[in-house]
Amino acid sequence: MRKSRQMALVYLACASVLSLAYTNCSGSLQPMQLAQMNGNIDPSGDPTLPNTTPTPTPPPIVSGPGPAPTVIAEGAELYHNRCSDCHGPMESTSKPNRSAAQISAAIQNVGRMKSEPGLIALSAAEIQKIADSLISNPIPTGATPQLVAEGFNFTEGPAYSPDGFLIFSDQGANRVYKYANGMAEVFIDPADRLNGMAFDFNGRLLGARGGMGRNVVAIAANKTETVLASNFEGKKFNGPNDLAPFYDGGLFFTDPVYGTPQGGQELTFKGVFRVTKEGQVVLVDNALQNPNGIALSPDQTRLYVADDGDDRVYVYDVAPNGATSNKRLFFTVPANSGTSGNDGMAVDAAGNLYVTCRNQIWVVKPSGQLITQIAIAGQLTNVAFGGADLKTLYITVGPRVYSMQIRIPGMR
Repeated sequence: MRKSRQMALVYLACASVLSLAYTNCSGSLQPMQLAQMNGNIDPSGDPTLPNTTPTPTPPPIVSGPGPAPTVIAEGAELYHNRCSDCHGPMESTSKPNRSAAQISAAIQNVGRMKSEPGLIALSAAEIQKIADSLISNPIPTGATPQLVAEGFNFTEGPAYSPDGFLIFSDQGANRVYKYANGMAEVFIDPADRLNGMAFDFNGRLLGARGGMGRNVVAIAANKTETVLASNFEGKKFNGPNDLAPFYDGGLFFTDPVYGTPQGGQELTFKGVFRVTKEGQVVLVDNALQNPNGIALSPDQTRLYVADDGDDRVYVYDVAPNGATSNKRLFFTVPANSGTSGNDGMAVDAAGNLYVTCRNQIWVVKPSGQLITQIAIAGQLTNVAFGGADLKTLYITVGPRVYSMQIRIPGMR
């Protein structure tokens, strides 16, 4: 899944939901002005873990309606971006340049979009996805998260498999669960404190572990593990917390400190790291107070890191080879919001970032502008997109797991 593909020199299919046209005079893609859709178009392109003890038996699983969290605020404007260079990876600027074709490619899980000169072949379904991607507020009016399952200890690390099921960890119970067809079952027991998890571009399950292992692993279908990284320059990690797969087979991960690491702390800092496809561990940043959530933009040219220590999210530019540069502040949780503590994050196909903070999810544009916030009772820990159309946002909240329908597909 999510493999780069060559784009054919054929005409652009059209659909009534969105009117798009391109010229091919210079071999580059030039979107015409979009027809009005759902409002005005903005042509400017503005776009601690608690101390708990393991439970002896699996908890009861209950599905059905639960508490009704509410959407607090909603954005209003609809915007689009124009493509400045459609012959390589998308430019990373304060106002990302995304053509409709690039958005479509991202939605289809293409890791690194590289188009050939000429027109892009899009089906009516793909154009519908582009239309969805240009929606200003991805949260449907009146939408509320729905309870999926409860009775756990402390849920974390949701990830949706390309085979159609959700997995998540229960930190207090030291297990990983699989949720499918309305039922949750133990998937890994014991899990040695697996925390953040994700499926990579080949469908392989990756996990960040903070237990005795203090490592990053790949987990096969038969549950056997391969250690991808366990130390930096001979010193064990503090306790890997969350990770983001890179398109070339590598990954990025955070390594904070929550309490004294089992076996003692060896590193003198809390870091962000990259593991190359060859297995080399590269330091990305050692200056954050407590890096936690981590995510990549749809085109993988931006890396987002949530610093739980100062309520800020930082962004870095990412080169095609995975090298990072140009660290800068992306978003700060508003003061006196009562939601301090940035945690797990997810990104939708339009590049919007979903940041969990204690009892709210902050939805932020690629420009860093706040779109909306979603309040949920309890301690939010992480989010992940799933479902057949990737429009279901799964949310881990203390002893519960919720889901919520989103108008824009997410990135798995």
